[in-house]
Amino acid sequence: MAATGPIVVQYRSYALIEFELDGKACQLTLYQSKELMNNPEYHDHLFLPFTDQTTGSESYGGGRYLDVRIPQGETMWINFNLAYNPYCAYSNRYSCPRVPANNDLPVAIKAGVRFESNY
Repeated sequence: MAATGPIVVQYRSYALIEFELDGKACQLTLYQSKELMNNPEYHDHLFLPFTDQTTGSESYGGGRYLDVRIPQGETMWINFNLAYNPYCAYSNRYSCPRVPANNDLPVAIKAGVRFESNY
């Protein structure tokens, strides 16, 4: 996955989730860290980077992230209230994964961390 700086973390596409929000069809790809997938403590952790209609105005221009766990069944709950900004939103010293273009939602997610630039 491309990054904002020189440090690149390797992710693999894990799953494609499809859902409807505000009457619009949405799709997001979930990713799994190749480094963490072999660590028993993090083997079920997934990474969900996304952009939405608030990106660049009400939320950070580089998108936001969610950390989720692999579900036990066929249904997955995504709690956008837990969306957070990458570290690079607060300092250009960090190298953060860039949100893939396919993870752009056609709706506004008015939940989770908002953004005000301080640097």
